[in-house]
Amino acid sequence: MKEFEVKIPVDNLEYVEDRLRRVGAVLVDVREEVDYYIDTKPCIDLVSNDSALRVRILKDSQVGGVLRGELTYKGPRENHSFAKVRKEVSVEVDNPLNLLEIFKALGFKIFVSVSKKRKIYQYKVYKVYLDDVEELGKFVEIEFTQEVGLGLEESAIDRGILELVEVLDLPKVFIKESYLELMLKKRRS
Repeated sequence: MKEFEVKIPVDNLEYVEDRLRRVGAVLVDVREEVDYYIDTKPCIDLVSNDSALRVRILKDSQVGGVLRGELTYKGPRENHSFAKVRKEVSVEVDNPLNLLEIFKALGFKIFVSVSKKRKIYQYKVYKVYLDDVEELGKFVEIEFTQEVGLGLEESAIDRGILELVEVLDLPKVFIKESYLELMLKKRRS
């Protein structure tokens, strides 16, 4: 699957949430996520290949506790003017903590973890994520997942994303870096 995503830093997630409700977006989930990025060296250096392997633990934000997990491979980014476009393949795992233990037992290390509180809205064919990321701040992500055979042209996807940015009154500050890259940059400085 190919994903088109824009990430925009914001000061006020409540303002964006109010705008989403006004245009008819539907709240589909509220949760906490902890993403563990796996260092697969010496087998493959994912970072130098602009790729990543992530174990995500999804927690219920109301009562706590692990709901489920995902293992995701994120491929190299494609050249695009303002959005981050890349292949992404995920599989659900029912015990992400054990999966992390398997990676550790095989000699792989967790080199970064990213924790966030997330609200997910659906607006037409787009998902809108309202993220409060520990150590990094508040962001809005607008995502379109292009499944094989969907048939939408890339230019139509781009126009739809930019129109939604306008409707939500978001700043046109598009960050192509992932939360992983932003965290690594922050820790180096």
